[in-house]
Amino acid sequence: MKPVIAQQYVYPPMMYPQGDEINLLDIWRILVKRKKLIVVTCLLITLMGSAYAILKPTIYVYSTAVEIGSTSMGGKEAPVDDINNAASKLKELYVNSVLSDFYRDNPNEKKDLLINVSVPKNSEILMIGSKCSEEEAPLYRQLINKISAKLVADHSEKIKEFRAVLFERIGNAKNRLALLEDNEKQIAQRIEGFDKAFKVSPIDNSGTTALVMTELSSQQHQISGEKFSLLAQITDKESDLKLTHDTRLLYPVEKSIEPVGLDTKMLISAFVFAGLFLGIFIALTWDFIEKMKNQLSTEN
Repeated sequence: MKPVIAQQYVYPPMMYPQGDEINLLDIWRILVKRKKLIVVTCLLITLMGSAYAILKPTIYVYSTAVEIGSTSMGGKEAPVDDINNAASKLKELYVNSVLSDFYRDNPNEKKDLLINVSVPKNSEILMIGSKCSEEEAPLYRQLINKISAKLVADHSEKIKEFRAVLFERIGNAKNRLALLEDNEKQIAQRIEGFDKAFKVSPIDNSGTTALVMTELSSQQHQISGEKFSLLAQITDKESDLKLTHDTRLLYPVEKSIEPVGLDTKMLISAFVFAGLFLGIFIALTWDFIEKMKNQLSTEN
């Protein structure tokens, strides 16, 4: 048998319309042809951008830091409020409240004021601030201070109540300690009286006297133990008072050392590149429109 030979087909090369090819040389010719348009566009954008960069106010960050207060119980400190909860209060309640009051008192002001609240990672500190020019700084300082004051006042009430409980417990312990010391003095006087009486004239009922003396000594021992416990409690509560501190501003509203955003040189450079790209785009578009018009005219 003759071997079966598979029929082979020769496919014609793919044809591409020459008009759709991107020819870099043609693009270069278009750019050279439209160089005046490109230069004018670039200059206009650069001039407008330079004017904006020079005239626009320099923007700084004005901010303050709020340290969340803490309470102490048995030497163990705990924040008076969860840091995320405090941040939510600031964002959703206090910022809105202060801005609403400001807009109500100043109805002609633009409603574009923005106060930012952030929490640095792994900290109990809240950052309250805003970006603004030096001319706007007094207003933003005032608003930031009002917002932070609301949080401080809220936490102050909680810490005040906590301190009141500690003071009450310390006072009760000191009153009890004073009462025990009076009882201790009375018992000591009774024991001293029995000793003197026994030395002057021995008491016939020595067994009863011994029982009384034993009871008084036992009471002295109990009082001594309770006094030691009360003194320890007083020391602990006073230590808790020292470790308890209020929510406070770490520093007044301050201006950042460096301005934020692009500086003037970088901004002008950005406008130069933007103008150049826009000029090239307009030149290519213009040339394309002209070619389309010529083609339509020829067909007609």
